[in-house]
Amino acid sequence: MSIKFASVHTTRDGDTLDALVGQYRLSSSLAIVEIESNAAIREHLQSGSSLPAGLVIHIPPNAIDLVRERLYRLHEIRPVLLSHFDTMREIAESDLRSALVDAATPIDSAGAFGVLGELAEFVAESVTSIAANTSSLIDIGVGMSATHVATDADRAVAGTAQDPRCGLYWSVTPPILNQWETMWDPELWLAKWSDADSGDAWGRASQYKNTIRSIVVQQVDTRIRESQSLERQLRAE
Repeated sequence: MSIKFASVHTTRDGDTLDALVGQYRLSSSLAIVEIESNAAIREHLQSGSSLPAGLVIHIPPNAIDLVRERLYRLHEIRPVLLSHFDTMREIAESDLRSALVDAATPIDSAGAFGVLGELAEFVAESVTSIAANTSSLIDIGVGMSATHVATDADRAVAGTAQDPRCGLYWSVTPPILNQWETMWDPELWLAKWSDADSGDAWGRASQYKNTIRSIVVQQVDTRIRESQSLERQLRAE
């Protein structure tokens, strides 16, 4: 995806690259020079002298605006994730629990297996949907890379735009996201329940589900705190 530029600047007599950096509150001149949309005029930008009048330059968003946008998106994602887990809990308690309680032994329960299969599909579809709604975070990652204030996580997301889930990588690391998507895999649960009765199986299911939920929420909160800290550092500079 391309960066959503804050503005386009048409130069006037006496304009310099350093002056534009200060005017648009960018962290360095490379933020303007290195973006692809300025490739055709890069020779002018790298000359070190005053810029010719009438030159059209794309200006990327400044660092503080990008960090604020990331914070906004993270705060927007958090309740969506919580709602997802609440819905999953309701489905599990209404369908899975009854299937397990009715089963003589969980590993032989066709009903429990069927419910687990539906839950696995629900989780996969929900994660894909959430990722689609956070795709704008990829643009923020690209933009932050251009302003040279990006963290390693920012650069990683900016470089994975072909992954449909990478918008979520801002808030949930890929390994946890993979675990989240597969947490209701019937084979995984049947293996966990091979030595348990129905009551123990339900307890293990609830514990594992709550653990994943807790890790996901902790990661989102960590990203929010990191972004707030980065914003404070940028404002202090």
